[in-house]
Amino acid sequence: MKNSNTNLTPYWERKSKDSNSNESLNFKKYLFYLKVSLYSFSLLMILWSFFQSFAATYTNYHPDPGVGLEFGFLPSDNGTGTGDVKFDLGSWSIAGPRYHAFYRPTWIYGPFLSWFVYPVAYVFMNLMWFFHKFPELKENGLYVIFSMLIIMFFMRFVTFWTTLRSSIYQEKQLLHQSAIDAISSKYDKYDITDKQARLKKHQELSAYYKKHNLKPLAILENFFINTPVFLIVFKVITICRPIKFTVLLNIWDLSKTPLTTIFDDFLNEGWMYLVLCLIIIPTNFFSQKTSIWLSQARHPSLKKNIVDKNSQTYKMQRIQKVMTFVFLLFTFFWSTSLAIYYFFNSVFTIFQNLIIHQILLFKKSNESESLLKLKKLGI
Repeated sequence: MKNSNTNLTPYWERKSKDSNSNESLNFKKYLFYLKVSLYSFSLLMILWSFFQSFAATYTNYHPDPGVGLEFGFLPSDNGTGTGDVKFDLGSWSIAGPRYHAFYRPTWIYGPFLSWFVYPVAYVFMNLMWFFHKFPELKENGLYVIFSMLIIMFFMRFVTFWTTLRSSIYQEKQLLHQSAIDAISSKYDKYDITDKQARLKKHQELSAYYKKHNLKPLAILENFFINTPVFLIVFKVITICRPIKFTVLLNIWDLSKTPLTTIFDDFLNEGWMYLVLCLIIIPTNFFSQKTSIWLSQARHPSLKKNIVDKNSQTYKMQRIQKVMTFVFLLFTFFWSTSLAIYYFFNSVFTIFQNLIIHQILLFKKSNESESLLKLKKLGI
């Protein structure tokens, strides 16, 4: 009788395996549609926020109290006011048509302000009111800073996990970038209108991504989370009424723009804003560069210069440099309150990059140990 090494699977077990496989595929499909829906909604809110500033000018902020869109509490005789002019909204009849009070969700201000900005602004206002009760914090404007830090920690906690996931996939992408560039360069000799060559290039790259579990668009997921958070913080910090009255440490008026103050009144107070910028700008620059430096520390081979200007790695580095420069410029054009917020945000980013660096090192160490064990087993 002829022996056979073929294992026959009973039909009931085969059916169970097929069922599990189908369930896994269905779950991935539903997860994909959920992500597409969430990211589409996120993109819609991002676009809404941008275009609302032009289409609905009454949603724009103004540095002067009683002008533009302001978020605060209703006056005491009308609602839950505080009796403090810094926290209570002004009267429409007194302030005139240029003033728009924002104290509750309403469709007048659209979904972005009502659904996303309002909850954060409400918490921020109550935090400021709580810390405002302490005389030592009230006198120096530190009640605003303490409230900012709490909001910042919450926002960064929300975005940390997507940032970590994006960093992991970026790490893998960098390690495979030379091979990806080699595949792309094979098709450079073909004309850009050659559809057949473009299709083959796409298929080859897709196969490589699938084989090595690469997700080049993972960074976009981070964009769809971080950008709305950035826009929410921008609105909250600029429209909350108490900030317009706050002078931090009796030196920096949080409602003023550093660039304007430096040029308009340099001798009196402008030089103090220049000092502030000289502290904030290097910190922002360092926070932008930290992730690159740490990545090079994990992989010394990445320190070499990218000669091929058509390579994806070179393009990514160029985009990073442009973004760093743009963020540095923003420090001058934002209000002082936003500049200070993003100073603390930059400090937090540095520590976050160090934490992610340690996580990636630990992950790399575990992968190296696994490969070593497999090598010893001859696998």
